[in-house]
Amino acid sequence: MEPLPLSKSAQKKAARVARLIELKRLRRSREKEMKKEKKRVQAEKRAAGELDDNDEAETARRKKKARVEFGGRVIVDLGFDHLMSEKVCPYHISSIL
Repeated sequence: MEPLPLSKSAQKKAARVARLIELKRLRRSREKEMKKEKKRVQAEKRAAGELDDNDEAETARRKKKARVEFGGRVIVDLGFDHLMSEKVCPYHISSIL
């Protein structure tokens, strides 16, 4: 049995989703490169003695900041996900988390 051909709007939607996935992949790789560059510059500054101990202490303090435990529970009904677009659904999920 042959699969049914996609309607024009379904084809557009599939192309849009594929484009968004590709853009996300490119954005993540660009962010990774920027993070590597930032670490490289900081290592150069540290080697040259330009970096203060206060700067390192500040970043370490931010990383070690204790997380507050919350004992509450949240239930999310995803029964309406078929009404949301592909782009909006992850946005709402991330805003809840």
